[in-house]
Amino acid sequence: MLYKRVITFVVTLIIVLTFSTFVVAQYTGTIRVGTVVIGNEPGGTAQYRQVIGSATTIGKVIKAAASQTADFVVMQNSTPNTIFQFTSTASMVNGIQFNPANTGSPSTVSIAAIGTDPDININLISKGAGSVQVNGGAIGSTAPTITTKTGSGAGDYTTISATYVRVDTTNLAYTVTVPVGQKMTITVQCVEYVTVNTNETDVALADGTADNTGILREAFGGVAGNTWNFPVNIVYVFVGDGASHTFNLQHRVVGGTARMRNATSTVKPYMIFSLGTAN
Repeated sequence: MLYKRVITFVVTLIIVLTFSTFVVAQYTGTIRVGTVVIGNEPGGTAQYRQVIGSATTIGKVIKAAASQTADFVVMQNSTPNTIFQFTSTASMVNGIQFNPANTGSPSTVSIAAIGTDPDININLISKGAGSVQVNGGAIGSTAPTITTKTGSGAGDYTTISATYVRVDTTNLAYTVTVPVGQKMTITVQCVEYVTVNTNETDVALADGTADNTGILREAFGGVAGNTWNFPVNIVYVFVGDGASHTFNLQHRVVGGTARMRNATSTVKPYMIFSLGTAN
């Protein structure tokens, strides 16, 4: 009867091994199963998993089983949250290669596309409102966007203020967020004039929502009479900081009245905003 008990024990053991999951924990040595090593970091307590080749000329391969419905490899921390994930597609022939580098000044590591196709794109995709960045700066994925703000064309803008005041808070102001890694090129074109030849009028591009604040660039002039015009051309490049800004046009006069031409649809102030990737 002893041999029957032995057979029963063996069969039971096989069933247990087949349908059970084993966890190796708090082990201070090293377990080797084929070419997979489970153990502790040499000289320390940090656990590690290592896949090694069987010879110096054989690399390391992690391969999903053909029977798996989801063909991917995931690296997770202890939470577990996904740190890195390799996915696959049906009939795939192309992939990514990571290339290390020797000591250099500077040394350069690279990421390259590999595969059987002669031409392969590399597409970096951010999530939600996030952006793809290089050294902390966002990389633009589209052509520059152009926004134009113009005067109302309903009559000249005037001021008697000796300090800067906003010309038109509705039509000649633009609120925008300039992302990090991008820049906003602002161009201003207008015509200013005074009615007394001893007066001086100035025009400024400003950033903010109040008069006489946030002055970025000024154009000074002092011309005489109603028939004399002071053409204004301002170009300013604003480097993105990820914050919201309200760019606006302001003017002032020293004595008398300053006027900004705004009489028709073709004779009025223009502000052109071009948002693009910083070089």
